[in-house]
Amino acid sequence: DENTINNIMDIEFEVAASYSPGCVVINEIMYDTDEKADEWLELFNTTVDSVLLQDWQIADKRKKTVICDTMRFLPPGGYCVLANRPIPQLDAGVQIILSLPELNNSGDELTLFDATGAVIDSVAYTRAFGGGRNVSLERIRSEAPATMENWASCRDSLGSTPGRSNSISPRSRDAAIDNAFFNVTPQRPFAGEPLTISVRIVNSGRKGAGDIAIRFSYADIGESSFAEIGTQKITWLDVNDAVVVSTSWPDASAGVYKLLAELSMPGDMVMENNSATDTVVVSGRDKSLVINEIMYSPIGGMGEWIELLNAGNKSLQLFGCGVGKADSAFIAFCSEPRQLAPGEFIVLAKDSGVVNISDADVLVQKKMPSLKNDGDVIVITDGNGRVVDRVAYSAAWGGARGRSLERINPHVDSNEATNWSTCVESDGHTCGASNSVYIEQAPQAVSLDVLPNPFSPDGDGIDDFAGITYSLPATTARVNIKIYDMQGRLVRFLLNNEASGARRTVFWDGCSDEGRRCRMGIYIVFFEALNETAMRIESAKKTVVLAGRL
Repeated sequence: DENTINNIMDIEFEVAASYSPGCVVINEIMYDTDEKADEWLELFNTTVDSVLLQDWQIADKRKKTVICDTMRFLPPGGYCVLANRPIPQLDAGVQIILSLPELNNSGDELTLFDATGAVIDSVAYTRAFGGGRNVSLERIRSEAPATMENWASCRDSLGSTPGRSNSISPRSRDAAIDNAFFNVTPQRPFAGEPLTISVRIVNSGRKGAGDIAIRFSYADIGESSFAEIGTQKITWLDVNDAVVVSTSWPDASAGVYKLLAELSMPGDMVMENNSATDTVVVSGRDKSLVINEIMYSPIGGMGEWIELLNAGNKSLQLFGCGVGKADSAFIAFCSEPRQLAPGEFIVLAKDSGVVNISDADVLVQKKMPSLKNDGDVIVITDGNGRVVDRVAYSAAWGGARGRSLERINPHVDSNEATNWSTCVESDGHTCGASNSVYIEQAPQAVSLDVLPNPFSPDGDGIDDFAGITYSLPATTARVNIKIYDMQGRLVRFLLNNEASGARRTVFWDGCSDEGRRCRMGIYIVFFEALNETAMRIESAKKTVVLAGRL
């Protein structure tokens, strides 16, 4: 070659780096803002190497924009926010200001290209993915495909997390209790029956989890003080592994309980998923909650009502208890924690007006089934749906228009017809109080007592009345009480064929039937009890001294 001057030529050129799909992902999208200029999206470097963003592009269906034309590197595990104008809440990471494609509120299709034009990531989001006004749409797992299941609304109090971990993304170390799995077996236990309590523990983090402890405890429903049942431990869980952990509660007594499972692990980065609760009803075997009084035929615009009594010696939890009839659906009459003490009454009523006549709490039940006047079936259930009392009453048992049907002895079988009778109180009921016909055990014989004796009805406030108390060896009767002087003359007809229970006390003021003060002296109190056919079944006499000033 005779001319070597033209044998050399040089030129400058760039070799663009070619990156693998998914090395950088679209990680967060703020698409619904007060002003369109405030929209932004976040990129995340999923690799362990820096990525050169020079000449990369972001596009939607209508516009493609160069991210930057200078050498800008996104560090490993780093964030890059692409925005129309600076974002004041950006905590860290790279921020690049550019003219973004408009992010449509109804949905859009975004594609990320590297400098060679290769597609690195894309997402076709809709509003169903999540996000909202000033709330960003976050990617759950950066390594997972950009399908709808991998996106959700930001849960951060600020509404977005630009330049930091997404609020919904898994942390490095996160052991969690699966709230969808909290089992108690048997599901409807009886008191004294051993319970098995189980929860599912999940490693929701990006790294293995170990030295996990699960503490089980319980508290009476409505109470805040928990007692420990037991603690179980898990040595190790690989990523995405799960295991069911159980403990035994061998001695649960009757009641309604809140169960609590709590997880602890060193270095756990998410505490919100470390506890789970459930409720369990433990049925009693003694069935102490009984139907004690029934107003099935009210008057005066007053609604029907049923009185319940705790006839046992322990408090009962009414939470979840229900009322119904044999041919109707049951309704829960107590949806909040409520203890019923031994001997305490509670009233279920269809009308709030019953509150004015009851000495006990009244739970108004608008959907309580109507009671038939000729007879019906009333059923009370516990929180497990088990029948604790059932009464198939008949009008022949007692009760009448404006008069309740009362139980005589709460410990006698509910469907024993002779254990029920018509209320004998003048009000026609004893709503929220002891029944007028109540007896725990009938006397063996009739008894009659007068106190004080003597008495002095002189208006000085001392012993002005004589209390006449009688007891009958019968649950109900019609009674007469007559007072005679020593000549056998009737001076006062105190009770005249009145309905009565087994015991009662009435008072004599020392006056005659005409209202005149009787003379000082000895008087005879004559008592007689009649059955339904007006035949005398019992009688008794007692003398009383009427004294006064001389």
